[in-house]
Amino acid sequence: MNNTDNYGLEEFLYTLKNNVILPVADELGVIEDFPFDAVTPSTWLNYLLDSVSKKYGKQVVVLIDEYDYPLLDSIPNKTFEEISKRIESFYSALKAREERIKFCFITGITRFSQVSIFSKLNNLIDISNDPDYTALCGYTDDEINRYFSSFFRQYFEKENIDSEEEKRKFRSEIKEYYDGYRFSLDSDISVYNPVSIGRFFTNGCRFENYWIETGAQSLVDKIITGHPELFREGTVFSVEEAATRTFKIDEIFSQNPVKDSIYSYLIQAGYLTMKCNDYGNIILDYPNREVRDTMNAKVIAHMV
Repeated sequence: MNNTDNYGLEEFLYTLKNNVILPVADELGVIEDFPFDAVTPSTWLNYLLDSVSKKYGKQVVVLIDEYDYPLLDSIPNKTFEEISKRIESFYSALKAREERIKFCFITGITRFSQVSIFSKLNNLIDISNDPDYTALCGYTDDEINRYFSSFFRQYFEKENIDSEEEKRKFRSEIKEYYDGYRFSLDSDISVYNPVSIGRFFTNGCRFENYWIETGAQSLVDKIITGHPELFREGTVFSVEEAATRTFKIDEIFSQNPVKDSIYSYLIQAGYLTMKCNDYGNIILDYPNREVRDTMNAKVIAHMV
């Protein structure tokens, strides 16, 4: 969904159809009878689900990545309201054609319970903070050791590192830099940022802040610009547990946003993570050195 252009409703509809729907229809061989004149997003998705299911004689698997990108991208452009209505229509097709769908998996930054676009789609299960899936979106310590062992060997040979003490020190530095993401308070498992880890090893094990080049940078910058006091050094981050499930993403950029809404969004965007529960308040912190350095640099830049 990050192939949509959200500067205006016309641009959004055009890119949703031409950059998202039609390439899939073409790839799966069902583009011939596509309703090109239709302007309703749900019509396009309904056609795609019906046509693919009929052609192959099976239920379909639907994978949607960055489902909320059009919404997040529309906030700075002040097109949130009009685009959110079309997005709601688009996803309503998943409910209307549920008999055609064997499995549907949707990823994004904001949890679907916090935006109205899924009001008609009530058969989804939110696994964002489910302890059974807490290691789904990152590497655990064991996985780092298992899958990147060859990179460790190459680095140690290149740098002539032989002692176990030096190897352990290097390993702990990686953990300090890129580990620390925790997705469930009911699990002690933390994970490493998969993007940063991949960049780290492919760049010769060079410690850098790779996360700053990804994610919702423009929105985070806008938040810090408007509220740098919320991120000053020594600040203790906390949020009411209930607030993480009820805030609306567009409210963050209202004239007087609630602090809990800002922190809740940053948890989901990967800039804060949960540490513990203190009588209904979730204590937060930056997950690792990479994010802490990135955020401090942003705050300093906006306070000068």
